Amino acid sequence: MQATIKALEIDGQAQRCYHLSERATAPLAIAATRQFNGFCPSSAAFMRKRL
Repeated sequence: MQATIKALEIDGQAQRCYHLSERATAPLAIAATRQFNGFCPSSAAFMRKRL
């Protein structure tokens, strides 16, 4: 079920100009958070939106 939810979230977010990115490219302020390192699995999608 988690994979299905993830796929739906990616499809929905991509329509709003979000782009998949490698987790290694996350800004330090994001990569250092407890959520990024602990709650989200390493297989989770990391997405960016240019503002």
